[in-house]
Amino acid sequence: MFVKVGRITLSRRCLFLVASFLVVFWGVSCSISVAGSGPHNVLFVSSYHPGFPTFFQQVNGLNSVFDGTPVLLDIEFMDSKRFPDQENLNNFYRSLSTKLSRVKPYDTVVVGDDNALLFALKYQQELFPDLPIVFLGVNNLARAQAQNNNPQVTGVVEAVSMKDTLETIARLHPDVSRIIALVDDTPSGQSDLATFYRYKQEVAPALLSDIGLGRLSFDAVAEQLKTLGDKDVVLLLSAYRDKLGKSLLFHESLQLIKENLSRPLYHLWYHGMGDGILGGKVISHFQQGKTAAGIVMKVLAGTPISEIPVLSESPNSYIFDYREMHRFGLSVTDLPKGSVILHKPQSYYKKHKLLIWTVISIFSGYSILVVVMWNSILRRKRAEQYLRDVDRNKTEFINMVAHEFRTPLTSIQGFSEVLLNRDQLSHEEQRKFVGYIHERSVALAALVNEILDVSRIEAGKELSLDLSSCPVAEILSQVEPYMDNKKAHRQFEIALADEDTRLIVDKCKIRQVVENLLSNAVKFSGEEGLIQIRGEAGEKSYRFSVIDQGIGMNREQVEKVFDKFYRADASDTAVEGVGLGMNIVKHIIDNHEGKIWVESTLGKGTTVSFTLPIDSKSDDAP
Repeated sequence: MFVKVGRITLSRRCLFLVASFLVVFWGVSCSISVAGSGPHNVLFVSSYHPGFPTFFQQVNGLNSVFDGTPVLLDIEFMDSKRFPDQENLNNFYRSLSTKLSRVKPYDTVVVGDDNALLFALKYQQELFPDLPIVFLGVNNLARAQAQNNNPQVTGVVEAVSMKDTLETIARLHPDVSRIIALVDDTPSGQSDLATFYRYKQEVAPALLSDIGLGRLSFDAVAEQLKTLGDKDVVLLLSAYRDKLGKSLLFHESLQLIKENLSRPLYHLWYHGMGDGILGGKVISHFQQGKTAAGIVMKVLAGTPISEIPVLSESPNSYIFDYREMHRFGLSVTDLPKGSVILHKPQSYYKKHKLLIWTVISIFSGYSILVVVMWNSILRRKRAEQYLRDVDRNKTEFINMVAHEFRTPLTSIQGFSEVLLNRDQLSHEEQRKFVGYIHERSVALAALVNEILDVSRIEAGKELSLDLSSCPVAEILSQVEPYMDNKKAHRQFEIALADEDTRLIVDKCKIRQVVENLLSNAVKFSGEEGLIQIRGEAGEKSYRFSVIDQGIGMNREQVEKVFDKFYRADASDTAVEGVGLGMNIVKHIIDNHEGKIWVESTLGKGTTVSFTLPIDSKSDDAP
């Protein structure tokens, strides 16, 4: 029968339903959907039937390569496992011969397992003349390798890992006395049995023997299995048909074996793993189909099949059932490296991995939410504290400004009232009172300018600078009138190195800076205190320092000295000022791209240093 198939992924429980479907729709073809144009027709001749456990693995392997390509796959079943007699083979030959005469010629033939290869070789010239033949799942190594001399045949050998499996049995069961092969009289079974006995020496002192379905019925085999000793181990090779001609499907024969066997059962193929078989180094029929399909694609692409050698190595792997290992007291640590373990108990983490990560994700989410909310609360509290500080500073500022305005205004008012009665005053007294009024007016004007400067800074506006090049000596000459006015109560010492060095500055703003620093030094120094002004040129900037021997500041006061409205001493007995001067000074120096810093020791004095850029175009530049 011809059956065109797509990807087949049916479970073992569906095998009978699929087989019934194929029988009912005998001769019906349904093509798989593939990409591209000009489809290639490929015929797969299976030795067995759809209920055979390896069939779907082979077809799925083929389709893993064919899917998405212009390949149409037809399938024919020999059903030789259940019906190995010559009559069945003759009927299959006649049926296939008739069909081949009526359908479009095939581009390639794929044959699965030994019986299909024997059939294809026997009738190659009659049914498949000049047609490339690719085999898979063939156990007879000699026959398979002989096809290297056949220009139309190649394929992949189903090389059972007999030696590795027997050595593993001997290693896992060191006290084993007999390794018993369970086998029927099918060609593949007998071929594997011959290979089995080839390794007598490798497993000595254990003995190799067999229970043959070719000379026993299934019932007799069941009775023999019951009598096996504690040091016997069974290796299942093939158990599909007994001497009476009775056939069983693989899962049926496996069920019979397990019901009557109390000793470990090993296997050389993947089917049956997880259903009562302990393990072995097993063949993957999916990989067999995939490899064969790869060869077909090479042939269809134009590679002569005679140039593709037979692949004699099979990619087998160790697979074991943890439940059977536990039953017979075997340890996972004794298994070959890289073994696949089925049904191994999972740790609590692996078993509940999704739940654990879900809980962790939820917990993490809530934790992040709590942190975000906590940070939000902290930010809100800091903002509230900031607003309270701003309100307090504003209140203090208003009180300070009111005090600073009231003092000079009171003096101005008092001296003005006295001057209204100037007839009673001498000329010298009038000049003296007018001088007081002028001095207080200048102080008020300076205070107003400071407030205006701060308002511009608060509004994000840069202080406007009128930059020009001038020597250091000229900058200091601007503040000489201030120093002359204070000389009666303070001592001033000026030591300027490289005083001809020219700087790029706004002379008015820098005078404001120096006068402010001198004013602070005067305020916080005692009578007759020494105030020094020093300067020296660097590579790109000139450094000024104003040094006093006054009351000094502690570290906290130094850190806050440039803050707006900050005064080191805010008591009622403190010197006058609203705490704006140093804040403005810093902005002026920053706008000149300079730096300013304070060094102070409580009780010993303070040094305020700042730098200004040197005019690099000047001939006096260092």
